[in-house]
Amino acid sequence: MTGSAAFRTVPWKHQQEALAFVRGLFGGGKHGAMIAAAMGTGKTAITIYVAIEHGFRLILILSPLRVVQVWKPQFEIHSGVPILVVALDDSFAHVRAKREEAERQIKTALKLNPDSWEANREAARMLFRHGHVREAISYFEKAGSLIDSDWHSPMMAVGCYRSIGEKDAALKGAKVALDRTERAIGKDPTNSHALAAGANLLGLLGEKHRAREWMQRALAFDPSNLSMRYNLACALVQDLDDPDAALQMLEPYFERINSSTFIRHLEADHDLDPIRERPHFKAMLATAKQRLGLAEAAYNG
Repeated sequence: MTGSAAFRTVPWKHQQEALAFVRGLFGGGKHGAMIAAAMGTGKTAITIYVAIEHGFRLILILSPLRVVQVWKPQFEIHSGVPILVVALDDSFAHVRAKREEAERQIKTALKLNPDSWEANREAARMLFRHGHVREAISYFEKAGSLIDSDWHSPMMAVGCYRSIGEKDAALKGAKVALDRTERAIGKDPTNSHALAAGANLLGLLGEKHRAREWMQRALAFDPSNLSMRYNLACALVQDLDDPDAALQMLEPYFERINSSTFIRHLEADHDLDPIRERPHFKAMLATAKQRLGLAEAAYNG
């Protein structure tokens, strides 16, 4: 059974519009579609509806490891047909032997659509995590130019500029990124991600008191948010001259991260260089690596 009869739930209006959009493309001979949906609009459900309606026999979903567990119950909620969901450990895509293949796939995506926000963003992230910081900048900036509500890509470009010593470019980019975080917070004052990013940018721009205010607001709204804590730790290290508070901020981060991707990002990020040699940092990193199977023994220095 395929088609809407196999849906267990009724798609919302915007989800029905997305389905009609895909239906029109596929009916016109196209072999793919991109749906750019904002957080909270049911992207998972839309994907499942499309898969069911078109009777896909096999579907590969790329997502952060921390949200893999979302997919199985979502299929059970929305699908009236039995679907086997298998989660693959994300480490297979990041071992050294797979890097060239990943880079080839990204280059192909950019060749097919050089103005794809997703392709530029993923190219930037891949280059950054592989240690090619300077090369990542143009892709972060390109992604930021394609969607004017994207504050994360310009913020990452700022971090890259700082790590290679281009302070003027970092300050210029920080103003752009801060403007976007302010707009995001204007729409949602509880957006802890934007608040944390803004605190980081405010610190760089010398507005230290305001940076700490935003930091406290972010923690009040979402104290368990790990990526937010990471960004706040970077601000404390780089611009607020408070390494002890940064280490304290990172304690829950190291205790709860559940993917090697976070470790790779942290090890590539120069923002944390000033605290890397501290015994507390080394111990937390070693313990996290051991828990994730990335190291044989925890730091004992």
